[in-house]
Amino acid sequence: MKAAIIVLAVVGAICLLGGIFALTDSFRPVSDSAVITIPSGADWYYVYDFSLLASGHLSGTFQERSGGTVDVYVLTDAQYNVYDEGGSPQTLFYTNGVSGPINVALPGSDTFHLVFDHGAGYDSLQQDVTVDITVSGIGPPSYVILGIVALGLGTLFIVLAAWKERRDKRAPRPMYPPMQPYVPYYPPPSWAPLPPPAPLAPPFAPENASPPPGPSTAAVPPTPTGPVTPPAGPSSVGRSCPSCESNIPFDATYCPNCGNPVT
Repeated sequence: MKAAIIVLAVVGAICLLGGIFALTDSFRPVSDSAVITIPSGADWYYVYDFSLLASGHLSGTFQERSGGTVDVYVLTDAQYNVYDEGGSPQTLFYTNGVSGPINVALPGSDTFHLVFDHGAGYDSLQQDVTVDITVSGIGPPSYVILGIVALGLGTLFIVLAAWKERRDKRAPRPMYPPMQPYVPYYPPPSWAPLPPPAPLAPPFAPENASPPPGPSTAAVPPTPTGPVTPPAGPSSVGRSCPSCESNIPFDATYCPNCGNPVT
């Protein structure tokens, strides 16, 4: 978005500068100093053409270099068409001679023509003429039109750039989280219960080893469920000492091992 605004502003500035230059140049007087040649022959002449958008002025001098005479005309575009076809139109300015000044007002908006033709008796000769002229006025029209168009486009581009920048400032901007320094990522711990351990493989048995013994099939005496009644009469082993837990006779009052009384 920023690049588009910059491009619009730059193009607009270029158009404005070009328009100002073209308009300024159209108001500037144009001068020319040259040696022109009128070829030999009654149908040959030399012409300057210049267009103006408004009234202007033509001034200058001429000098025939060989001493012959020349005819000098200043014509509008309509008068020049008549002259070019061999007619004798009215003129804005006319003079003849070996040298002389040129000074004429150029009325309105038109294309004007400054014509140098052979003087009487010099049609069969090639004539060289030194010309020094200055044209003032607003023109040519193409410069004026180009300058106005360039100024309009430049203004339009700059207005678009300003409008676009104002619109971008008013538009909500996306919020991004602040940049964090690089931190290595560690996955969170798993709190699921651990799977039961795999059963251990049985130890390797040699090829000639005998199989492990099976469960015993011997009869197991039943477990007594009530108090055991000691046998009647004296016994050598009947109970244990509460102090040292050694076997003592059932009817002993003292432990023969630790000497503590037995209750």
